[in-house]
Order: sequence, then C-alpha cells, then structure tokens
Amino acid sequence: MKKISIIIPSFNSRKTIGATIQALLSQTQRENISEILVVDSSDDGQTKPYLKELKIEKLRVIEPGIKVMPARARNIGAEISREDILVFVDSDAYMAPDWIEKILKRIEDGCRLGGGAILLPESQKHKWIPTAQYFLQFNEYMDNGNARVKPFLPSCNMFCDREIYDLAGGFPELRASEDVLFFLKAGVFAKVWFIPEAKVFHIFRESVSSMIKNQRLLGKYVLIYRRLAEKSRFYYRGFWPLLFLPVFMSVKLLRILKRLVVSRGDILLQFILFSPAFLLGFMFWGVGLVEGILAVEPKEVRGLEAWSF
Repeated sequence: MKKISIIIPSFNSRKTIGATIQALLSQTQRENISEILVVDSSDDGQTKPYLKELKIEKLRVIEPGIKVMPARARNIGAEISREDILVFVDSDAYMAPDWIEKILKRIEDGCRLGGGAILLPESQKHKWIPTAQYFLQFNEYMDNGNARVKPFLPSCNMFCDREIYDLAGGFPELRASEDVLFFLKAGVFAKVWFIPEAKVFHIFRESVSSMIKNQRLLGKYVLIYRRLAEKSRFYYRGFWPLLFLPVFMSVKLLRILKRLVVSRGDILLQFILFSPAFLLGFMFWGVGLVEGILAVEPKEVRGLEAWSF
C-alpha cells in the first residue's frame, strides 16, 4: 500500500488542531501515513508551544517565520514533503477513522485527484451559527450518493498525486477560493473525484460576528475567482455584476435548496429549523459579493492575471 504525506495549514489553531492530529493517529490505516506536516504561522502564544510539546514521531512542524495564508502554507508543505501522494486537511477539522482507508482504496483504483465529504460535528448539529455556515459552505459535499466527478472540491478534505499538483502549479496564493482555482487547473490533467465515504468533520466558529466576517470574505472571493477563471464572461467584468446580482443570489439559493431537497429528510428538516441563521449568513455573503465587485484589486491577486485553464 502506498505511503502518503498529510499537510495541515495552521494559524492560531490551538482549540481545534489537537482533534485533527488525534484523528490522524487513530486512522485504521495510520501505518500508511509517512509524515504529518503542520505549517504553522500562529501568533497567539498558545499554538506553537502546544505543537512543540507533542512528541509524535511522524509529526513535523514547519514555521514559515511570517504569517502566511492557507494556500501558501499548503504549498510550503507540498514542497518539503517526501511522498508522491499529498493529502490535505485543515486544522479546524477531524476525520472519520477510516478516512485514509477510503482515500487509499480509491487511489489503488486509479484515482489521482479528489476529496471527500464534509460533515458537521455532532457537538455542533444543534447550534444555529455552525449549522447555518455548514449549509452555506458545504451543501454540495454532504455524504450522500455515489462517487462522482465534480469540477472542484474543498481543500479541507482533498488528495492529489504529486505529478498533478506540479502540473497545476500548486495552489494560487489567494486568501480564499484558492482551492476552486487549483481544482479547475488540476482538473485539466485528471478527473476530480468526489468520494462521499471519505468523511471529514469541519469545526465552525460559533459567534455571529465570525460567521458574518467569513461569509463576506467568501462572497468577495467568489467574484475574484470568477474574474480570474472565466475571463470571457462579460457579466463578471467591471460593474456588470451589480446588474446581475439578483440573478447570482437567486441561482446560489436555488442550487442549495435543490441539493437539500434531494438529500436525506433529516438534513432538510435541520435546514428548515435553522433557516433564519442561514438567511443572515446568505445576506452577508451577498454583501461580500458586492464588496468584490466594488473593490480595488487585492494585492495578492496581482501576478495571477495570466491564470488560464
């Protein structure tokens, strides 16, 4: 069985990264994990000491020396990793015990690029803010249906053959939507497989302010990545998106509702119960979209003008 490198970007993750590492050590096929690379640029005074105290043979903590965005952290980890199979997970997520087992089975079957389902932890299923964020961000990646090809997947649960990673040029160093752009580029060289049985549980922050901030960020970068990836679409250029804003918002909402309607009944009921919080987050996603339309080009986007597929 093949060996893999696990890469985890970390920033002030003291409250959650312990669960991430413990879940890796509890994998049914943990012997196939060659190394766990945590690329940490924390400045909270807690995460770095915690990681240094861990005495785990396969764990390597890399400190860039400056604060780096998740995309850069993943690229740093990939550059120094030893294995040809790269597996990425975030420091605010933990995995089902058979996560590695399910990924390796698909790799043995010839899959070179893909990822798995994102679930809400049991401890957060009855909380308004985490549940709302889950439906806003990961409604497309629930653990239902069979393995299938998708255009892109979340980077908090993904794997990639090193050759494909190199051909794609790694992650574009954007603050958000970098995983979308990576998969759109990597998908030219290999099919992107979504594997529902490979499950990761995403831990959400639970304050209203954190949800608002995150949804604004995601909305803003949706527009930015669309402008990078779909340069020929006039309705993403200039101020045209303002005119099409009601269309963008309606299409997003209808797509979410369609996925939930065909999902399990308990999921749909949960969505209905927590819909007020969802709508609040959705509104601020729209605010972020407007900010993306009106914003002067972010500094980190410069140099990516030649991005093409």
